[in-house]
Amino acid sequence: MTLPNNIITTTKNRLNKANQFAVGILTVLLILDVWLGVLDRYVLKLQLVWVEELARYIMIWAILMAVPCCTAGREHMGLEFVTKRFPYVAQQVVKIGVGALTFSFFGYITYLG
Repeated sequence: MTLPNNIITTTKNRLNKANQFAVGILTVLLILDVWLGVLDRYVLKLQLVWVEELARYIMIWAILMAVPCCTAGREHMGLEFVTKRFPYVAQQVVKIGVGALTFSFFGYITYLG
């Protein structure tokens, strides 16, 4: 049984919007954390040791969550930089090949995990 295309597209768009919102919140938290570190170092002098580690983990999570946002809209610069230099038919073949390779890679990573 196949689902109608509009349900799949709607679900994908909603998940993408939720993911973009989460990345936005993580970015705001990262900016606030870095500013807290600067303020602590030069003004407050409280010696907060957790600020740098928190910034590192927020940045890692934000980057890892931002990748699907770019990939969902085919906005990743690696995908566009190469494929735009080919004729239209070759672009479509490359996009399908890259999609299949990406799906296979993440499927393998999921299997290993």
